[in-house]
Amino acid sequence: MSSSALDPGIAGAVELLRAKGIATFESCEGGRGHSSPEPFIRFSGSVAEAMHAVAAILFDPSYGLRPMLLRQEWTLMDGWPVGPEWRLTFYPPDNAKWPWVWPGREGWEPAYSDAQAAIDAEADSPTREANGLKSA
Repeated sequence: MSSSALDPGIAGAVELLRAKGIATFESCEGGRGHSSPEPFIRFSGSVAEAMHAVAAILFDPSYGLRPMLLRQEWTLMDGWPVGPEWRLTFYPPDNAKWPWVWPGREGWEPAYSDAQAAIDAEADSPTREANGLKSA
């Protein structure tokens, strides 16, 4: 896959891993209209290669993403586990606004606007206070 086919918000991290010899096969910058709310990279390899990927990401933060979760996954195909594969999930970048609106894409409708509105309404509800719960 060429770099031009990568989401711009994750391209730097993917290119870094590829330069370190990590075989990536899926990535996403996250946010509205994407497969995940958080940025992630999926790759194949051993436990040692997964640790190598995490180390590469931690020691070169120039792309602006911070690792949040490393998960080993097996895909089930016709009932049989295939893998393992790794998924490295990142916190949204510091310059992204809740809910993960990337800089330069302010025209996007926020990813979780309805959910966030419900959370905000619940936090200020009299029911919460009546049950002894503090407002957010």
